[in-house]
Amino acid sequence: LAMGMSLSVLVVALVTAGGFILFLQSWSIRDYAVFVFGATTIMGWFLSENFWFLEVYSGTLHMRQLCSLMVATCFLSAVIPGLVACNFGGKKLLGTTMMVRGLLFGYLEKSLTFGSRLSGYDEGDFTYPPYLVVLTSVTGMIAVHHLRNTNRLSNVFAWFLSCMNGSKLSMLVLPEAQLVVPCTVLCLAVMAPIMLYRQDSRQQRSAQHDKGGASTPSFTRTTFFRMGNPYQALCHALAIVGAVLYARYMIFDILEAFFGRRPNEGLLMGSLLVSMSLGCWPLIQLHLSYNQAARRLMIAVLASGLVIALIRPPMPITGGARCPRLPFELCPRLWDSDHRPEHEVDDVSVYGDATARREHWPKWLLVVAVMSGLASLSAGASRHGRKSAAFAGIGMALASGVCMGAYLSFELFPGYKFMQILVGLTTTLCLVVLAMAHLNTGLSPKNAFATFMILVLMLPLSLVSVFVFPPASPETDDARLYVDVERDIMEDTKASLLMAHTCYMLLIAFTIKLKRQRKQGSGTHTTHHFGNRFATHRHQQYRLGGSMDSRLAKRQSLFGGTFELMLAGKDLIPLIGNIATVETFLLCLVLLGDDDALQNFAVFMLCPILLLLNQDGFLFSRLTDRQRYAPVAAAVPLVITCKACAQLLYPPWIPAGMTLMASLLNVVDLLLTLPNHVIFVRYLWRLEGQADIMLVVVTPLNVIALLTTSVDGIRIQALCGMAAAAIQYV
Repeated sequence: LAMGMSLSVLVVALVTAGGFILFLQSWSIRDYAVFVFGATTIMGWFLSENFWFLEVYSGTLHMRQLCSLMVATCFLSAVIPGLVACNFGGKKLLGTTMMVRGLLFGYLEKSLTFGSRLSGYDEGDFTYPPYLVVLTSVTGMIAVHHLRNTNRLSNVFAWFLSCMNGSKLSMLVLPEAQLVVPCTVLCLAVMAPIMLYRQDSRQQRSAQHDKGGASTPSFTRTTFFRMGNPYQALCHALAIVGAVLYARYMIFDILEAFFGRRPNEGLLMGSLLVSMSLGCWPLIQLHLSYNQAARRLMIAVLASGLVIALIRPPMPITGGARCPRLPFELCPRLWDSDHRPEHEVDDVSVYGDATARREHWPKWLLVVAVMSGLASLSAGASRHGRKSAAFAGIGMALASGVCMGAYLSFELFPGYKFMQILVGLTTTLCLVVLAMAHLNTGLSPKNAFATFMILVLMLPLSLVSVFVFPPASPETDDARLYVDVERDIMEDTKASLLMAHTCYMLLIAFTIKLKRQRKQGSGTHTTHHFGNRFATHRHQQYRLGGSMDSRLAKRQSLFGGTFELMLAGKDLIPLIGNIATVETFLLCLVLLGDDDALQNFAVFMLCPILLLLNQDGFLFSRLTDRQRYAPVAAAVPLVITCKACAQLLYPPWIPAGMTLMASLLNVVDLLLTLPNHVIFVRYLWRLEGQADIMLVVVTPLNVIALLTTSVDGIRIQALCGMAAAAIQYV
């Protein structure tokens, strides 16, 4: 009465208390129902007397809606403990009650949590604190887990309630994006293969009974039973794909919040594919682990998504963010007006409106090339049907090379048909060499070496073709704004060819180096095997010496025998890598040689490429891992000396005003800088210390050259010589 309760409500309160006391004595569902209905009536009276009449919004809910939802939620929340305690209605009634209560409570929390930012009412009013969302979600998951382990809740209801309680936490990540519903749908689809096929069994521990006869306690073991029908797994996979497509706006909002701008269409498509493959991973891991086709399909989709997300090829606008022209105003599209991805507009933003906008559709060829290359690697690594798998790998590598060559030709030489065909052929040769060098194809190394030499000869052939079949001159009005546009096109074409061949050679050198490093543990065995083969070859020659002229046998040199053995063995692969490494180094020097700022420092950036050299038994027969830094150190004085000699002795490059005496003085200074470099390279090759007296005598010569020369390259070489002496001395 002091709280303003009427006599009827007071009677209801007394009946409610009496029903609860009777329930504690009898544990009857009838007595508990009296308590639940009485408590719900009292709460409804309290809300109607104090809040029902208010014309205000709390979050996105009107006060009347809020009161109605609170009464319904509290009624269901009060019913659940009684059903559990009395074990009334079984699993279905308890699960249905908890599911309806979870839906109502989730909708209530979603509307109250930062709802003021969505509704436009009461801005800045934090109606429902975030920590309560975390508390209710964690408590709900713990309760569901306990009821599932005690066999009071079926797998279906446990799956639904666990996913719903866990998805509520997403409303705290991006409150303005409303991620609860798509996150719940995606979680339900992904967790279905895990939670719907779980079974618990109680087992005794492996320990034996003790002497007193007491048994060891039992424990619950969770196992998963596989799906009996493969079409059932297909339905689950389709459900995951559909859930990812339904949650595409959620992925868009997450990427937009992460990058701070609208994501690219290629990035979005790749993210969708990655999400689909990762969502199917539990399904394949638990139920289709024996199915190699399913595992390969998942890996292929994952790799495709990553490649598309990284390359970001253009997507068609129609059907993406724009409605297609269909009757009855039908508009099937992937994105809506609020979620429009960025389309490819880089040419306009970089080159201005005067240049025609290019759609980079050849990027799809690059995607196909990467996927074909990955497929060739997996085919070559297969242990079943090695010969057929090897040829399949060669075929996939050939397809990858064709696509890569087409991409490079279309992007580097637009409108230049002859060069597009030539570059496409060159790229195909490069990929074939990679496949033959990397995979265990069973083919002779001579085939790989012959293909590689054709690839090397394609560079001069391409450069000659530029002069024989020059690119067409532009016929647009914008060409009048540029001076010597034809010469610029020729220079750009030659530079593009050099860059393309540099990429080919660097890729081949790097791939072969990785393969050699992988087999480094068996390198000693390979060396002894080569030595034994050489000894056997010489022994056979000695045995046949009686039937051939002895003088002719003596004339056969060791180099010739080694070369024949090398051509007959597998040492051609490192030879290919070494030729590719040296050509990469030289092409990079040519590309950076025209830059005045980098003319004298380019060698320092490019000399680490020589670390890709291998011991091949021919060009670098004595090169080991301990001596790998010697070629790097030798490349610096070699390149700088050659450039300095050309600058001093080649008339077109001689600086203006330099007399003959000045040139001779610079030549002497150049010679004074060489001893330190020779000693340092010898030290790195032999790994033997040098006498200090030699360093003391030779090092001051660099100081003389540094003070008297007028060429920047000689000064740099002198400084490098003093640095090398300091390293040796320390």
